[in-house]
Amino acid sequence: MSSFAADVWKNLSGIDCSKHVDKKGQGKFQLSYLSWAWAWATLMEEYPESDFLFDDPVAADNGTVEVWVTVTIKDGDKHLSRRMWLPVMNHKNESIANPTSRQVSDCRMRCLTKCLALFGLGHYIYAGEDIPGNVAPEPEPVVETIDALQAEQLREKITAAGLTEADVCNKVRIGAIEALESHRFDQAMKWLQQQEKAA
Repeated sequence: MSSFAADVWKNLSGIDCSKHVDKKGQGKFQLSYLSWAWAWATLMEEYPESDFLFDDPVAADNGTVEVWVTVTIKDGDKHLSRRMWLPVMNHKNESIANPTSRQVSDCRMRCLTKCLALFGLGHYIYAGEDIPGNVAPEPEPVVETIDALQAEQLREKITAAGLTEADVCNKVRIGAIEALESHRFDQAMKWLQQQEKAA
């Protein structure tokens, strides 16, 4: 007979969160995150008796602040608690000195979502993965990074093909064109030429 902790992990870690993962920032500062509202709603569908409690923010001597949360998952007379912390950070993932109440509030909700990952919900996001192990991965994007000159040439091709960058992003998941890889530029151009011929 498995434990309640094992059952919770198996249940929540098997939920595909990939359609609810958003990106914030650009380049090396881009972070993946899961909407706290979706994460909490998902937990409520599975374990509606669960709750959470935030500690008072903890300020360091340098003015930076850390938030803490405890989430307790409940199912009848069974319960399981986990605690998580998170510093209040800027878009570069650096601690903020003397954060505003809004920054603290936003950090609390990110901390709540991170704590839910300790139970299995979206844990792979914090491991740098895009999808859980039991979901088939999408095909690798055709394009990843190119330099500024190639980015401009690619934009011109996109326009000439009667497409928008959004069309291309949807089809080949370019993301930010400035962040595409040089060695894949030729593949992107071939793809665009195929689109021009098909049009």
